Amino acid sequence: MLSEKETGTEGAVLADYAFITDFDGTLTREDFYWMVIHTCWPEGEKEYHHWQNGGMQDVDFLTKAFLQMKNRPAPLEQWVKEIPYDETAIPFLKKLEAEGIPWYIVSAGADVYIQLFCEMHGLHPEAVYANRAEFRDQQIQLFQDPDAPFYSERYGIDKKLAVRAAASFHKKTCYFGDSGPDALAAGETDLLFARDRLPDILKAEGKSFHEADTFEEAGAALKEKGWPLD
Repeated sequence: MLSEKETGTEGAVLADYAFITDFDGTLTREDFYWMVIHTCWPEGEKEYHHWQNGGMQDVDFLTKAFLQMKNRPAPLEQWVKEIPYDETAIPFLKKLEAEGIPWYIVSAGADVYIQLFCEMHGLHPEAVYANRAEFRDQQIQLFQDPDAPFYSERYGIDKKLAVRAAASFHKKTCYFGDSGPDALAAGETDLLFARDRLPDILKAEGKSFHEADTFEEAGAALKEKGWPLD
């Protein structure tokens, strides 16, 4: 998991706007662990339901899923090339960069594939807040540090604290997410965009949000609210 100092945001200059987003299931169209389940972990779906029913912590399920990658020996680049993603995301994020608007990734996934995805698509996030990991022996290995700034025993990273840290550098902010852990970030930014399962979760919790399925839709809503996205 990257700290502010490690990602270069420590002492960052306050900018007017910032876009903060989840990665798996938001920028991408499915969580990385589903790629593992579909390609080389036939027992994974059973383990998934065991996790969803409270049988294990989120970070423990991810650790188990990532270790199954060894069943399909392939370089990490091959895995990342196969990640399905929102095709409107790359142009939108590059537009932010062209306009000088910083953007961040806050994810309970592994930084090693997120950073590689960004490199392969020519993206330059201001920072990536995610679980620290390495690709070694044909698998992703997570490293948990209870002393890390945004540590969470359940998720590996506390999204509420990470989003709060990223938003603190800016005057107007938004966050885009898709699932339960993203609901924790509600209230930490001026706007919250939600897709997939997150709208129902937020409705049940009585939290305000804007529904958007793609980055293009989120961008259009931001433009209507006066963000400089020409």
